Amino acid sequence: MGHQVKRTVGIWIISISLCAVSFEGLWSLPGIVRSSRTTLQYLVAVSQAAYVMAGIAIVIGLWRDNRSTRPAVVSWGIASTGAAIGGPLAFGPDHALTSRTAILIMLMITVLTLWLFWYVRRIVRH
Repeated sequence: MGHQVKRTVGIWIISISLCAVSFEGLWSLPGIVRSSRTTLQYLVAVSQAAYVMAGIAIVIGLWRDNRSTRPAVVSWGIASTGAAIGGPLAFGPDHALTSRTAILIMLMITVLTLWLFWYVRRIVRH
């Protein structure tokens, strides 16, 4: 497979994945805002809105070979970590498993963000 074909397939896979995550986040945002009562819960809603916007910005940047895609990846990583960790902590019951799950989610999002940053940096150069 040629470089251009691999690049296009990679961009499609990332685009479909990020659009699915972003649309799910957008779909559930009204319910999160309606059920928010505390400042921490509203911060989770803001984080969720931020990762939705950053995910869409990444997809647009990938298809346009935009150098601003890298800052969008960093923003997506920070916002999605905030939403993923803050959601269970702000809305869920307090269990020992909650903190372990939050740490695991944070590690997974960090690895995914680092890989996405590396990939975006590599394809924008070519």
